[in-house]
Amino acid sequence: ESLLAGIDFDAQGQLTLDANRMSAVYQRVFSGHYYLVISDDQRLASRSLWDSSLNVSSLRPDEEKEYATKGPDGQSLMLVSNGYRKQNRNLTITIAEDISALQSNLMQFQLIYALVSIAGLLTLLAIQRWIVAKALSPLQEIQQNMIRLSRGEAQTIEVQGPLEITPLIAELNRLLLTMREKSRRSRESLGNLAHALKTKDRKSVV
Repeated sequence: ESLLAGIDFDAQGQLTLDANRMSAVYQRVFSGHYYLVISDDQRLASRSLWDSSLNVSSLRPDEEKEYATKGPDGQSLMLVSNGYRKQNRNLTITIAEDISALQSNLMQFQLIYALVSIAGLLTLLAIQRWIVAKALSPLQEIQQNMIRLSRGEAQTIEVQGPLEITPLIAELNRLLLTMREKSRRSRESLGNLAHALKTKDRKSVV
């Protein structure tokens, strides 16, 4: 808009620009800020382009175009071109800016984001592993209790497991109690039978 306001055509139809309306950044060679004005076969470029140029084409009034390209000194440029009509003449005004620093910052951000994401993922995996290990620790204790049961060092499972397996532990303890009771009754029955047999043998001898 500043360029459009500063553009004029003299009596001979020559394209002119009031330099006072433009920022000093367009005066520094290869500053990364450039402009190019096209009207028919006339071109008016910023001093910052020096002896370089921008590969742009004329646009119709109210037409707009944005694209990226390579500029002077290998700079990565983002260009915005707009078509206008002024003093019964078509104009194409193009503004270009070096986005190398932006791309560098973007790559740096993406790298940091990737590292943070990886660190976050590893942390989540570690937390998940800890949660699973903590959740399974009662099962390991139950396993140790079962080993002691098989050795006769314990009579019940004395572990308070998660709510999901508490009914199972209770059922196992009830089963163990039932088996101990049956075993006690069997021993008593065998003892009574042995006692009865001994008594019968004695009577037979007498």
